[in-house]
Amino acid sequence: MKNRRPKILCVNCNIHLTTHKRYHLLDSRVCAMISNWITDDDVVCKACWELAMEAVNQDLSPNVKIEIEPRQLGHTHVCLLCGCSLLHKQRDKILRDNATELQENMVKVIQLEIQPRQLTPLDRVCHPCWLRTKRKALRTESVVEVNNEPEKDMSIYNESHENLKDPEVPKQNVYNVVLPNYRRAKINTHRCVFANCTSKGKLRSVYDNVRALVLNRHKYYLPKLSRVCDEHLAAHDWDILYDSPNSMDTFSVEQIEHVF
Repeated sequence: MKNRRPKILCVNCNIHLTTHKRYHLLDSRVCAMISNWITDDDVVCKACWELAMEAVNQDLSPNVKIEIEPRQLGHTHVCLLCGCSLLHKQRDKILRDNATELQENMVKVIQLEIQPRQLTPLDRVCHPCWLRTKRKALRTESVVEVNNEPEKDMSIYNESHENLKDPEVPKQNVYNVVLPNYRRAKINTHRCVFANCTSKGKLRSVYDNVRALVLNRHKYYLPKLSRVCDEHLAAHDWDILYDSPNSMDTFSVEQIEHVF
């Protein structure tokens, strides 16, 4: 398998340079203008090069110290993560007023990917990168919440165990048990667990940490063989499953043992 060549991005405006003219050997005066953003291996796009040259040529004497001006960008509509042009494309603002907890976690994910560079209010990402970052933040959030709630998991076990032993519960089929406060999805490896899903994308298996989170929060069990599409996995709308037409209240012994 061939190794992918690393992306080449302009060190100043972050534009992807696959189809753009670029400069590697920088004039010493140009370096002085953008020294806060470069290393020996960095390159700069033609537009940023021309901006820097225009600034340094205002004073033709190479011995005069250049005052660093506010940063200027050769390309202003660029995805911060992948470097694609955002002209005529859907884009998402990164730093937002009154951000939700999920959006704050997404900012942390983006900051880790671009460090040591810092985010600014003008930074934007393309919508595919925004969705990819959202999925990363949701996975991180799910793992943290499941790891922090062992006592709640035990309370579910105790409550359900008592229900199974309640002498007032009518006799059930040995192989099927009704849990009045819990429901589950139908087992179907070829359909998304969400009713009337029309997604034609790939179906995913449900990770144990997601299964535990949905059970804990929404009293809904996703069997081992159940599948979910990428769109619903990213949407995180697990609360609508309980009253879904695909919902069932009967559990096999194997399913109960898997849960509890």
